Amino acid sequence: KYGIEKDVGYISTGGGAFLEVLEGKTLPAFEILARRAAH
Repeated sequence: KYGIEKDVGYISTGGGAFLEVLEGKTLPAFEILARRAAH
């Protein structure tokens, strides 16, 4: 789609975690970091 195939050797979705973020889900690590930042 973007014509970058020749420049990219490997693509990772982060084991599915990135896809969950795109779906609008909050990852446990993000929740912990947000709680720590709020204090």
